[in-house]
Amino acid sequence: MLRLENAERAVYVDFEGPGNGYPVLIGAHTFEPATQKLQTRHYVFDSALKSAAENHGNCIYVEGIDSAIRLICDYVQKFDKNILAWSMHEAKTVQQHPEITNYYKQIWNDHYIDAKKIAKKSTFGAQVRLLPRDPRAGRHRLVNYTRLMGIPMVRGYGHLQVGNRIRDIKGQLERRGTYRSITPVAKRKWIALIKHNAWDIESMREVIINSFPHNSLGSRSNTPAQSIETAIFRFLEENRFSTAREIAKNLDLPKRKINPILYRNLDHLFRKYEYKWDNIQRD
Repeated sequence: MLRLENAERAVYVDFEGPGNGYPVLIGAHTFEPATQKLQTRHYVFDSALKSAAENHGNCIYVEGIDSAIRLICDYVQKFDKNILAWSMHEAKTVQQHPEITNYYKQIWNDHYIDAKKIAKKSTFGAQVRLLPRDPRAGRHRLVNYTRLMGIPMVRGYGHLQVGNRIRDIKGQLERRGTYRSITPVAKRKWIALIKHNAWDIESMREVIINSFPHNSLGSRSNTPAQSIETAIFRFLEENRFSTAREIAKNLDLPKRKINPILYRNLDHLFRKYEYKWDNIQRD
């Protein structure tokens, strides 16, 4: 069972790659004992992206996915840390990849924890169940937890655009040779891809730490009522009115014993966005 102090020290990881192939990089975010600071690194192991990796300060190019996994495994063994990822995808990718040795597959497996399972058992997990189900990714997406907790999303996150960004960048590099020669648009796509990966692992750490009742971040945690209000407000800000309405219609205030102050706050929110609570209830 993961304890708060281990969650604060853990290594949070996330692969990025095209949907129908092996990943091209892995991001790792952790509290670094040597500097006493949080650190994010992106290990790029696709040779076609070597030039792009060498032109981004937080990227490290390594020869193959096995080198990246070896670096992370050696690190977590040395400092006795857990590896957390949002689902079992990163675990399965490592176990099934032919280039990674069984020795490092075992280390990865021994230290690995599915972060989503922890979040689902928290107070916020119960609130996420009120949200509409995404047919492609389900309810328990990382982004839904960040909305509930009021964690801001990085600009240009680009949900479901990762594969296209990777293909566009690799295509440019193949045609033009070096990162310096590719178009400004392609460079922006590379920067957006790295920011996307960084946001995934950095916000995942915040979500997991906030899943504990008492945590060192303190001020970030919300009550269940505040969480629902925050989520609806985020959807309204993003002009996703139908999603906001669906959350509101799913609320059963007496049954769920949600603070009645939420009722008044929601009415204020929807009035602000030209939606009245009473009209939503009758939709």
